[in-house]
Amino acid sequence: ICNNVAPMIMSSKFEFDYQYFYGTSENIPAKIEVEKLIELSGIPGAFSYSYIYSTWETEAITAQQLRQNIGLALACVFLVSLVMLASIPICFMILFVVSLTLIDIIGFLHFWDISIDFLVCTYVVLSIGLCVDYAVHIGHAYLIQKGSQTEKAIGALTSIGPAVLNGGITTFLALVLTAFSRSYIFIAFFKVFSLTVCLGLFHGLVLFPVMLTLAGPTDTEEPHEDTDTKDKDEPDTDTDTKDKAGHSNDGFN
Repeated sequence: ICNNVAPMIMSSKFEFDYQYFYGTSENIPAKIEVEKLIELSGIPGAFSYSYIYSTWETEAITAQQLRQNIGLALACVFLVSLVMLASIPICFMILFVVSLTLIDIIGFLHFWDISIDFLVCTYVVLSIGLCVDYAVHIGHAYLIQKGSQTEKAIGALTSIGPAVLNGGITTFLALVLTAFSRSYIFIAFFKVFSLTVCLGLFHGLVLFPVMLTLAGPTDTEEPHEDTDTKDKDEPDTDTDTKDKAGHSNDGFN
C-alpha cells in the first residue's frame, strides 16, 4: 500500500540443492557444513530442513546400532547355550558358527542389491535366533553321544541331522511366497531369511561337525565294568561244590 510503512518480515525461506552423496561419510558432513553457515549468518531462528535429513540421520546410527544389537544377541546366545549345554568348548564353537553365518549373510546381501538400512538391521538381528537353532541341536546331540570325536560327530549327525534339515526346508517353504512380492519390505525379508536358512544349514550340518571332529570335547569318564554282567559270568561255587558231592537218595534210607 502506497505511503504506508512496510510491515516487518516475519519469515522467509530459500531453496538450495545438495549434490549426490554416496553414504554417510559425505552427506552428514555436508549437513553439518550448512548448519555452520547458517550459524555464521547471525539470522535469529534460522535453520535448514530437508525431508532427506531423517534418512541421513538414520543411516548415521544404523551401523553403530547394528553392531551393538548383534553383540548383545551373541552374548545372549552364548549365555543361554552355556546354561543349557554346560559345555564351554561347545558354546564357543556355536558362537563362532553363528558369527560366521551372520558375516556371510551381510556379505551376500551386498551382492544381492540390499543395502543395510534400519529394516534390514532388524531382519539380521532376528536371523540370529534362526541360525543358532541349526548349530545348538548338533552340539547337544554331540554331547550325549559316546565314543571318539569322530564317532560322536557322526552319531550327532545321524540322530538329529535329518530333523534339523527338515526344519530348515520347512522354514524356507514358508518364505517362498514373499519372493513374489513387489514390496521392498517383503523382498528384503525373503532375501535375509532365505540366506539365513541356507547358510545356517551349511554351517550347522557341514562346518560344525567338522569342527567337532577336529576339536570337540571328549568323554572324561572312564568306562566301568557292569556289575550285573560280572555276577552272571562268575560261577556259583556253592552249586558246583554241591553237584560234585552228589545228592542223597531217599530210597536207601
